Amino acid sequence: MKGYKFLIPLALVALMALSIFNVFSTANAEKKEYESLLEEARRLAELEVIEDSMIYYKEALEIRDVIDVNVEIGQVYVKNGWVSEAIEWGEYLIEKFPEEPLAYNFLLEQYINSANYEE
Repeated sequence: MKGYKFLIPLALVALMALSIFNVFSTANAEKKEYESLLEEARRLAELEVIEDSMIYYKEALEIRDVIDVNVEIGQVYVKNGWVSEAIEWGEYLIEKFPEEPLAYNFLLEQYINSANYEE
């Protein structure tokens, strides 16, 4: 009986250490997946394969949805001349991130750039 008295706390400590290791390894794997998805999305955007690039961007956003990547998606639309999509994306950003100045700046730029001042 005396042996069990010491084994139970040791087992609990071992299980806690194992669970902490598991949490960190899962977070590390998730970070690597996120970075690889962004890398592939950026590569496809450079090749001007926008539809496929957006698939990878949106998969990355499912892991970690941050304003910087969202604005980057909008910039891909702008770079490739998809003005209406960029404006729609900017409006989406305002709804999703109402307190982020980057979202407002992006949408404002799109409104300014799409206006035809010559007329």
